[in-house]
Amino acid sequence: MKKINILVAALLFAGAAQAQIGQVGGAAGSPIVPTTADNAASIIQSGNFNNADQVQVGNLTGSAASRNIAQVEQVGDNNRAAQRQVHSGSGFLTQFAADDSNEAFVRQQGNNNGSDQMQDGDGNDAVTRQSGNNNTAYSEQIGDLNSSSISQSGNNNTAKSWQGVSGRHDSNSSIQSQAGDRNQGYVDQDSDQNWARQTQTGNDNFANTAQGGTSNTHRGITTESQWSDISQSGNNNRATVNQEHN
Repeated sequence: MKKINILVAALLFAGAAQAQIGQVGGAAGSPIVPTTADNAASIIQSGNFNNADQVQVGNLTGSAASRNIAQVEQVGDNNRAAQRQVHSGSGFLTQFAADDSNEAFVRQQGNNNGSDQMQDGDGNDAVTRQSGNNNTAYSEQIGDLNSSSISQSGNNNTAKSWQGVSGRHDSNSSIQSQAGDRNQGYVDQDSDQNWARQTQTGNDNFANTAQGGTSNTHRGITTESQWSDISQSGNNNRATVNQEHN
């Protein structure tokens, strides 16, 4: 049993909308590339009890015409994806979930924002919220019971999170919050049970956290359970944390 809700709304006078839904055997599909003044929505699901919701609202007139794209691909059982885009410019978001009981949520408001979420494993959770213009968010989680949260407000910010990418790791948590312009935040966690939080307020700040890894594998040891908290307020600050990471 699968549930799908799609709403693609074109405001004012002109424009067109496209929607593609696939719920059979394979999970391979070509993305929809919208023409001028088009919104495009694509959902592909394979498995049981998956749930996908997409909402796009754009201004489709004149030079402010929207060219929004929303894509969901889910393979497995009991996965849930929710996407919402509200803007008068262009935006792109995509989600991919493999295996079971993963949850993903994206909300974007503004112009030219981009969001990507990829989850491979069971019981993972990813949340992205962006408001403003030209922001970029990326979250990739491989393993089980990992959690990623990205929140950005302002313009030209970038936040990226990788957890378990070096080889399936579990129970990691990454929290990133940025308010202002041109901030950059990166989290890379490559073992189990790591926790990282980065909070930046202001402009042109940089934060990077790298934790866990296999720096001691020659002795059969993998470092786990690292904890990091970075908080920066102001402009042009830089903070880097590296704990047992290759």
